[in-house]
Amino acid sequence: MSRSLQVADRCLDRVKIALRRNGLSQSALALDLGISRDTVSNFCRGRAIDREYFQNICDRLGLDLQEIANFALDNQQQTPAFNPSFLGREADILELERLSQQHRVIVIQAGGGVGKSTLASHFLKAQFSNKVLEFPVAKETRYLAPASSFVDDWLLFDLQQETGQNLGISLLRLKRQLQITPVGIWIDNLETALDEQGRLIEDCRDYVELLRTLSDPTLKSLTLITTRARICEPSITAVMHWLPGLPLSAWNAFFENRGIVIHSPTLSKIHHSYGGNAKAMEIIAGATCEDANSNLSEYLARSGANLLEQ
Repeated sequence: MSRSLQVADRCLDRVKIALRRNGLSQSALALDLGISRDTVSNFCRGRAIDREYFQNICDRLGLDLQEIANFALDNQQQTPAFNPSFLGREADILELERLSQQHRVIVIQAGGGVGKSTLASHFLKAQFSNKVLEFPVAKETRYLAPASSFVDDWLLFDLQQETGQNLGISLLRLKRQLQITPVGIWIDNLETALDEQGRLIEDCRDYVELLRTLSDPTLKSLTLITTRARICEPSITAVMHWLPGLPLSAWNAFFENRGIVIHSPTLSKIHHSYGGNAKAMEIIAGATCEDANSNLSEYLARSGANLLEQ
């Protein structure tokens, strides 16, 4: 028996009627059941979700599982697609899903190369499909753009709304849209705009107003901020998720996918030396393929002790 079920196409209208009958939006249903909005959205679109979640949603909406489910999945062997560029983050995804039930702004903090941006992008695209607004913070302070330039761009080109005469009005219009539209927002590499105390620098004080707006609990949006440095702004309501390095099992799967001959003790030493850093994993794997005939022990012998002295 498959662990996944999906609503049969002929029953999708019944799901919509059941939502209206119970006075629930998809977001409200997700909050009520303590599951992700993406899971509810997939249920309502006829996409496969975990059987237990399927049963819980049916019970809450007063639907009969036996009547609305497409049991064709029971005859299929569903195996998640292997993505060698995104491994070992199952626990982090579950934690982000949990945090997103209670918070509108989540800060993902970690050092360089750990995989903050990869996780944020993957999570938001899974949760909101293509409805993700991006705010790539410049990596040099001299190129930092005002918050208004991004807010106005979102309003005009992503939300099809007029911009305001100033940032305050534009933020009010953005807030109104986010109260009715589920959207993911990704603010990437915020550390450039922070001082040594973790506060936004003088030239970026308008970012505070944006983040205060995005943390409003009435919004249907979710904002992920990636940063190497801690944010210490008293007026901003956000929760932090510290991102660890990838587990050894992820490194092992990545190297095997690249066809690299692995010596387990060697891989374990390198993994420990780099703290599971995702970028280091990619660089070492690439160099092993190009310079050491795809043999990790040979690459370590050529690189010497320096490879382990990090």
